[in-house]
Amino acid sequence: MPLRDGAALLIYITDARPEYIQNVLRTTALPTGAMVRYRYNKKWFNGDVWDQLVRSDLAGAKMIVSYMEGNRPGLATAKAVPVRFGTVVSTHSAGKFGVFDVRLDGFCGNSPLSDFAQADPQGLTDPGPHSGEFVTKVSLRRPTTDPDEVLAWQETAETLAGMQNLDASPFLFFRGFQEQGSSDFAHLVEGKVSISNSRSYDLRIYGLWPKGSVGVQTFDVQADDSILKVRPATELRIGYKFDEFRVVVRSTSSTSHGVDHLRVLPCRTWNFPALSIEVEVKRNPSHTLLKLGAPGIAAATAASASLLPEGVPLWLRISMVALGSAGLGIATSLKG
Repeated sequence: MPLRDGAALLIYITDARPEYIQNVLRTTALPTGAMVRYRYNKKWFNGDVWDQLVRSDLAGAKMIVSYMEGNRPGLATAKAVPVRFGTVVSTHSAGKFGVFDVRLDGFCGNSPLSDFAQADPQGLTDPGPHSGEFVTKVSLRRPTTDPDEVLAWQETAETLAGMQNLDASPFLFFRGFQEQGSSDFAHLVEGKVSISNSRSYDLRIYGLWPKGSVGVQTFDVQADDSILKVRPATELRIGYKFDEFRVVVRSTSSTSHGVDHLRVLPCRTWNFPALSIEVEVKRNPSHTLLKLGAPGIAAATAASASLLPEGVPLWLRISMVALGSAGLGIATSLKG
């Protein structure tokens, strides 16, 4: 049976591997409405949740994504904080792994996990990590988040920056796209948002460099310049605490074929993952997809086609794959 009213799924992304920590940074970087994929070994599931996943009973369920440090035997120093809400779109099992495709919702701000679900002061639930369950279900105490999305993201990033393995990490947040001259953001629906050909957009990005960190963190924004163009020498420099950036992106009327990329590449930090928006032109239906993900993760093959005439809507898809918890989650492909 589906989750009862007032119940939600709770997943823990841990510090068992460095790449898992990077996926916390990816999760906080994605805009609301982006699609993500979480994959966990069956042995880390609450038994009832596994059975519901296999029966595809979890579509529409709320999810709390949390980060737990101290994933060591005994969990003596373990501490977990909530990061973000999501909504399960679909699930499936792949051998001994369970897969969640999730639409990201609001950030949890600086609230402890106990504000949202029954948890101890360290943010651990029962059942939960102490019983080897990193995918479990809880009763929601407060299912809402701060309506000020940027403030909630900033509070979430500052909370994560207080964790041992993230105290020297920069944080980015892709707020979304605004057509120049408009104050409205293009809304993502199941990871898609409509943009138009031969138009200029502001890609709004926020950055946070934890207080007390030394130096300036720099990110390059690059494009292949066939389907998308970025103002030359666009660079994000996070110097102290909180910064806001507007990256000018223009969709062209080029008839070039294939795949382009809009990349955000860390220049000086070893802890932040490279992010890229992949532009894929498909023949049927004719539209443009942009996927926000991590270089090196396999993506669907693009079918070549020319771009649509000026003014015809294009489609932008932003998605990623997040690794699972407790050392055994494996990401194999981007959400299609």
